[in-house]
Amino acid sequence: MVAVGRGLDRNPIPLLILAGYYDEEEAVEALKPMFREEAELPEAWPDGGVWTVDEANEFLFDPDLGHEIEELKGLAAEVFSVPETDETLWDPSYLLAAARGDDAWHLQRFMATWRYLDSELRARWLDYGLKLRKIADLDYRANADLDHRDKAGEQDA
Repeated sequence: MVAVGRGLDRNPIPLLILAGYYDEEEAVEALKPMFREEAELPEAWPDGGVWTVDEANEFLFDPDLGHEIEELKGLAAEVFSVPETDETLWDPSYLLAAARGDDAWHLQRFMATWRYLDSELRARWLDYGLKLRKIADLDYRANADLDHRDKAGEQDA
């Protein structure tokens, strides 16, 4: 689905929702940024569709409403059909949209946020991430040294 989105120069997230790749919670969280207050998508939303922008916003942002996957798929289909907007066009960060595993949801939320950060904030996030990686590397080395010393001590005994 990501390759199809890339080939069509479109955001693949609606396609991934339609294909059942996201569960209800993941789909809601993936669609919310597209309807945020500053988004272009609501401005380009066509009249006469199944959903109005107000209905989509209420559906996504009202915590008291349940989210059925079939309704989310219908909304995703309409999102995919909206003309070119910042939210519907391809961005290289969408390569992460198909991530799976324990941290996939966090990675997808990070990806959705990344697009809207200015270059200064991106640089600060990257710097912070690199510092965290250095700390993790130092921690790994320290633990490896301790393990090596423990094994050397056991052999001497």
